[in-house]
Amino acid sequence: MKNFQDLFILCLLITAVSSMTISPHGGYVSIDEGADFYVECIGPSPKWIIAKRLISDTARISTQSVQINRKSILTIQGMSSSLVGPYLCQTNQSVSTIILQLT
Repeated sequence: MKNFQDLFILCLLITAVSSMTISPHGGYVSIDEGADFYVECIGPSPKWIIAKRLISDTARISTQSVQINRKSILTIQGMSSSLVGPYLCQTNQSVSTIILQLT
């Protein structure tokens, strides 16, 4: 039940994207190419785990802790095909996977 509550919060924070399907274990998020967006990871000691990208495009990806040990933000500027794939939101209690894809 705790995982579902975490993802419900996450779901509310990313409603500005084109479309999404979310489940208690993670979900898919479709983003328009070139779009700027952010996703918040909320929970005890949150952090984003970003899979290594094939193309060096890390200048457009950033993470930031907003509330120490409570909230971490993943920001992507200009969504592109090199940025699709899994991003993991890890807290002390759970790990949720979001898979970004282009619309």
